[in-house]
Amino acid sequence: MIVYLDLISGNNSNDGLTPATPKLSLTNATALITGVTDEIRVRATDALFSSVGNATWTDGNNTVIMTGDTTGSIAAGDYICKTVSGSTIPKPYLVASRAYAAGTNLTTITLTFAAGCYNYYGTTETVPTSKLVISAVIALQTFGRNGQTSGTADSWNRVDTKISGGWDSGYTTQNGYTLIRNTANTSAYSVLNNEATARQYWDIQRFVIFNSRQYSIQYNTYCHWKDCVWIGVLNSTASRQPFAPASTWSIYENCFFYFGASAYESVNGAQSNAKMINCHWQQTQARQNVYNFTTSGLWSGCTIIAGNASTLHTVSAVNFYNCIIKSKSATNLCTTTSANNFYNCTIDCIATPVTLGTATTNLYDCTYTNTTGMFTSTCTAI
Repeated sequence: MIVYLDLISGNNSNDGLTPATPKLSLTNATALITGVTDEIRVRATDALFSSVGNATWTDGNNTVIMTGDTTGSIAAGDYICKTVSGSTIPKPYLVASRAYAAGTNLTTITLTFAAGCYNYYGTTETVPTSKLVISAVIALQTFGRNGQTSGTADSWNRVDTKISGGWDSGYTTQNGYTLIRNTANTSAYSVLNNEATARQYWDIQRFVIFNSRQYSIQYNTYCHWKDCVWIGVLNSTASRQPFAPASTWSIYENCFFYFGASAYESVNGAQSNAKMINCHWQQTQARQNVYNFTTSGLWSGCTIIAGNASTLHTVSAVNFYNCIIKSKSATNLCTTTSANNFYNCTIDCIATPVTLGTATTNLYDCTYTNTTGMFTSTCTAI
């Protein structure tokens, strides 16, 4: 069974069973689910991205350059990204300022990065660029119930009930993204699950989750997130758990996590047995950890771009495969960590030689940049 959901124009009086009669709220849609093979299809947000022209992006730089005066289409507070299509997820960056120089006929867009952070990480290239249009606001949502699962719950191989965003008006083509954003609430819960109960067994795909005022971005456990963009812009009184509550056996696949204001740790809240596949973590604030309070898990093909505090904090028994880790920490790459293994990883300490600062860690076939003083007696390079 397919259940149809339109978070902007749906109606909860509809039956939700045809593209012409979608439900309005997530909780009304989940109430119709009867089996693990059921699916909730969510209407894409129209005109979520607007083209602004070609721009030159430079790895390690906090400026993006455009030819001509583009200050009329890009403002401070906007989010820009390389234009993407298909399965490539957008990676938006927050604009701090922009200025046009008539003498060179160039507009310089400065991205938001605190001093000591790595800045933009990616391919240096001139490519079509888009602006994230975040005018759409939805009501606060709740799952209202758990999804269903088949297989073993404590496993990365289970199948969960699917909630897929990004569908066109006929719900036949999944070629966009669904924006999840609400600016009114300041609760400890997320805009997508704004309740105290952490829901389980949902497979959530193709959402841009914009955390404007909620303390948490994710408030679920035993869930699977795929092709999602998480933008953490927490308010000044935010708790230090963008990911909450304690979550176990969650799977994150092909996701982009961006923390561009006063956010704290990107992951916090006892993430145990988490599986991260081809994810990109971009921390833009100094003195904050990227990955915190995590035990037992697997990261594969991930990129972790940190600020200037310890990148991995209170992490134990996690295996990292083919990951790129860039840190500007002035002290330790890792703090209070133990029994981690790094396989074929690239570890770049950028400007300041640091120590791994971790107990019983093994590094297999890894490459390092700026490694002076990196290893302690409890770290073994193999």
